[in-house]
Amino acid sequence: MSISSKGSYTITVDAKEKKVFLFVSGKAEPEAIQGFFNDYSQTVSDIKPSEYELVVNCKEMQVETSDMLEQLAASFNLYKETGFKEITFEVNSAILKMQINRIVRQVNLTNANVVEV
Repeated sequence: MSISSKGSYTITVDAKEKKVFLFVSGKAEPEAIQGFFNDYSQTVSDIKPSEYELVVNCKEMQVETSDMLEQLAASFNLYKETGFKEITFEVNSAILKMQINRIVRQVNLTNANVVEV
């Protein structure tokens, strides 16, 4: 499941722990975003999201440029609409943490935590 040669993602469901793990690295390419949305929707259609936690590993994700922030916000809105019990974004950069926190507030994602690990 690749976004582009510059970035990639994987989605894994752990039914025992009731967690969906989303690993994101690099930068997204605009033309590949729809593929991610399709893969994500297919994955969460097989579970009851209100019983699951979404863990988004952003430790290898690059800070997005201003032209991609709208797409990132659309992804966060998708997570919100899915109805997860809790959402955790794992980052290892203060700048990325600020960017993600800003989008979390922008889309009113009230059940999200951004943690620096």
